[in-house]
Amino acid sequence: MVSPWTNRTTCCSSTPKFRMLRSSFIKAHKTVLATAERTFVRSYASSTPATGNTPAKPSTRAKLMRYAGAATAGTVAYMGYHVYNAVALPGQKQADPSKPHLVIVGSGWGSVATLKTLDFSKYNVTVISSRNYFLFTPLLPSTATGLIEQRSIMEPTRAILRKKTHSSTFVEGEVIDVDPFKKTVTVSTKANSYKELGVGLPAVTQEIPYDKLIMGVGSTTNTFGIKGVSDYALFMKEVEDSIAVRKRIMDCMEAASTPGLDPETRRRLMHTVIVGAGPTGVECAGEIHDFVQKDMAKFNPEVVKDFKVSLLEVQPNILAAGFNQTLVDYATETLKRESVDIMTKTMVTGADAEKVYATRTLADGTKENVEFPYGLFIWAGGIGLRPVVKNLFAKIPEQNESRRGLRVDEHLRVIGADDFWALGDCADAKLAPTAQVASQEGAYLGKLLGEVAKLDDLKLERSKETDAGKIAKLDSQIHRAEILPKFEYAHQGSLAYIGDDRAVADITWFGKQYSSSGFLTYIFWRSAYLSMVFSFRNKFLVAMDWTKAIVFGRDLSRE
Repeated sequence: MVSPWTNRTTCCSSTPKFRMLRSSFIKAHKTVLATAERTFVRSYASSTPATGNTPAKPSTRAKLMRYAGAATAGTVAYMGYHVYNAVALPGQKQADPSKPHLVIVGSGWGSVATLKTLDFSKYNVTVISSRNYFLFTPLLPSTATGLIEQRSIMEPTRAILRKKTHSSTFVEGEVIDVDPFKKTVTVSTKANSYKELGVGLPAVTQEIPYDKLIMGVGSTTNTFGIKGVSDYALFMKEVEDSIAVRKRIMDCMEAASTPGLDPETRRRLMHTVIVGAGPTGVECAGEIHDFVQKDMAKFNPEVVKDFKVSLLEVQPNILAAGFNQTLVDYATETLKRESVDIMTKTMVTGADAEKVYATRTLADGTKENVEFPYGLFIWAGGIGLRPVVKNLFAKIPEQNESRRGLRVDEHLRVIGADDFWALGDCADAKLAPTAQVASQEGAYLGKLLGEVAKLDDLKLERSKETDAGKIAKLDSQIHRAEILPKFEYAHQGSLAYIGDDRAVADITWFGKQYSSSGFLTYIFWRSAYLSMVFSFRNKFLVAMDWTKAIVFGRDLSRE
């Protein structure tokens, strides 16, 4: 049976009227396509001269758009990758209790560099520190003036440990004693500081045994026993110090703004005295100058007119270590233009609540006593040893004559003690006590302990082996493993910010020395420090703080 729909279609398609309509539609369709093609060709030809079959080159605007798009995509991908790595927590294996117990004391430059390169699968690791974070100290003066927030340069120690392949233990407390012969450390935990929480915990002191020990407790500020310094000076070593300096700056400014205040008192309050013209002291002077002249002057110009900084240094020059004379001269002239009064060959003899007392050696060799009334007094005059390090001098016979720190050999092993290493400011490796030295020592030591673990494993296997042939083979491997690499320090240069968007740099590059100064060096200084900040999170926060200060200026609130 034939479908009625088929009959209808066949019938309609066969009529002359339908055939005529179909033919007209096809002709019209072809006409539209041809017209569109001609229009496109004319448009293309009018914008780009025809050159045979050669395709037209993209315009400059198109190139810029393409490059901008590629750069944006690359930036987004880079940021996304690092943000993911910053927040993602990898799987972590449990520490093997049968592995040697490695105790690392401190969370400064040396200790953290050790953690970065250490193979956690080889040890059962415990970190003990009186603070639960790593502090990027080169930018500490910037936090005192509000250019950078304190937490932007702090990296939690637990976050560092959580990124490792195997779990570890962190204890917040102060190591008050080390017994290198019993292989124990005595720790006073910070439980007594939690009393404000209402838990009523007493201070807890406990002994922690170790198989291997790394001492990286750093140093304290050395006031050389000068009367009044420890009572009246502020320092620049810890976060608490920068907070105190910040508060004192604002206190002095607000007090100097009191109506009816006599001019002499106002000048004293607006006078900052900094003792020690190394990188820390010089950068403090530069940062405080910028804060007052670039930000405070906008809102309190009358008081700022009396602002002054005095930089005292016992050596003949500022920046005496790490910089050549050309850079020293440039830094000196720049600071003088910033109203910084530089007084070299000046030794502080005492201080009280309002004045710093010093003796200055004049050009003819005579000495004169000078006084410096101050509102802010910052001491950046040197470092000292912690009590636990001094106690070890008496305990280890080979350390009895030590003065600068624990004497170490070419592998950073403490002389006179087994399985005991020291690094950073608490070690005497005949190197300057700088963050750069400590960081390189830590990176070396983390790798060295991996080699030590391999050596220990070979010795353990050798002690269990009975086959003569295998014993001989193991003896050969042990002999090769006992040849450990020595620590070699590679100086990479010195940087210092001197204020007014200027810096000095004395850089070592492929064995050659390069010196530079000025604004471009300041950009390099910022870039170098940003690259050295520990984590991507901190890098991002520091960059945002700098950007915020450029756009809005520093915050003038006290807290």
